[in-house]
Formats: sequence, structure tokens, C-alpha cells
Amino acid sequence: MFRYVRENGLLNKVIETIDSIIDNKQTQWNTGYLSNGIISRAEVDKDAVIFAFVPLVFQDKYKMLTEKLN
Repeated sequence: MFRYVRENGLLNKVIETIDSIIDNKQTQWNTGYLSNGIISRAEVDKDAVIFAFVPLVFQDKYKMLTEKLN
């Protein structure tokens, strides 16, 4: 499986082929499939958005750490 994904891309296609699932990418995503629905795509997306905003929201802390490290 890993060689197939590396050479052909898209784990979603492997999942859809093996389990006859349609639109895995739109429904549960790889994380949902591999965790048997315990972790949803919405949860992963939510955390990704939060972490993307952290450097912007807490600029003072990032600036302070950068100054101390340099």
C-alpha cells in the first residue's frame, strides 16, 4: 500500500477501492477512516485553523521568544 501511495498518490483512492467507499475525502477523510470514526475531519480542520492563528494572536510571545533565542 505504501509503495502504491508513494508512486500513485492519494491514500483516499486506496481506501475507496478497498472498502468500496465513495468520496472518502469529502466524508470522513483519511483520519476518520483510519481511526474508525473516532477522529473526524472537522476536528482535524478545527485544530489546524486554531494553530494557524496562534502566531498572529500571540505575536508578543513569539517576538519575545525569538529575541531570547537570538
